[in-house]
Amino acid sequence: MSLITQMIMGHISLNMHLHHIGKADSPNCGKCSKNSLESVEHYLLQCPAYSDRHKLLLAQCAQHNWKISLRKILSAPKNLSALADFINATS
Repeated sequence: MSLITQMIMGHISLNMHLHHIGKADSPNCGKCSKNSLESVEHYLLQCPAYSDRHKLLLAQCAQHNWKISLRKILSAPKNLSALADFINATS
């Protein structure tokens, strides 16, 4: 649960935050070649390195018939299990 809280706040061990606090040389994602900022949105929805996991996460969240958004994924209690599965599979 604390990782989810950290994601909501944007204070998580992703390069964008780590770079902001001086703990990473670059804010860019080290898992893909897109030269994208490694933000929560990039990690959960965009990074090609996790594309198979994105599909599973989005499919689980879509069961609730919502338009999928980062805000909905992080804030809806029904998505916590899918979010935890994604984090466990990609960490």
